[in-house]
Amino acid sequence: MGYVGSGTDQPLLLRLRILPRPYTFTVDWRYEPAPRPQDIPGRCIQLGNTGGLPDGVALFIPMTYVSSYALRRGFGLSFSYQIPTILNAASICGRILAGWWGDQFGAFNSHILASILCCTSCLAIWLPAGSSLAGLVVFVTMFGFGSGSHMSMNPVCIGKLCGIKNYGRYWATSCTVASFAGLIGVPLGGQLISGAGGEYWSAIVFAGCLYGACGVTMYAAKGKCVGWKPWVLF
Repeated sequence: MGYVGSGTDQPLLLRLRILPRPYTFTVDWRYEPAPRPQDIPGRCIQLGNTGGLPDGVALFIPMTYVSSYALRRGFGLSFSYQIPTILNAASICGRILAGWWGDQFGAFNSHILASILCCTSCLAIWLPAGSSLAGLVVFVTMFGFGSGSHMSMNPVCIGKLCGIKNYGRYWATSCTVASFAGLIGVPLGGQLISGAGGEYWSAIVFAGCLYGACGVTMYAAKGKCVGWKPWVLF
């Protein structure tokens, strides 16, 4: 009912910020042509969209396989299927706080830190300590918080790379890249687990390295835009 009410009330409460184009029956190809990638200063937008590729692949691997991982490690059925609830609860906190620390430290800086947090949680906690109850709970909490913040900062980072009139096309491009990446993440994770004889270490390392690659790519996008000093707010 909440979604129905939201979808019904939102159109009545919205106010236009940009007037729509006048409707005509002609097509003017000279009207605000789409910028070519090479025309975008510093090629920041390409790097920003490229960062969505490893992010999209890596995101669903822990979310999909952490319950089956817990079952294989001997945890009970009830607890194994409660793990996604813990992950999602931490993700809510990450999504809520992402706006605050994005304002304080910069959207790109927050995105990079979230990538580091996800990478660290996979490689430094899940891989060596996931067999213990405490280690698994700490992992899903850290990963949920980091991935939630990560997802909330994606549209903000894209918005910093373009004007508001071009935001729709650039955000749509980023979502398209991430959607195709999301389609291949889970099958790749399954193949890695099967190839390792049912063990999960290869999928864990793969997801952690992808988040590391995402952080490096977003730092490169930031460096192209405002310089390579890590403490610059952007």
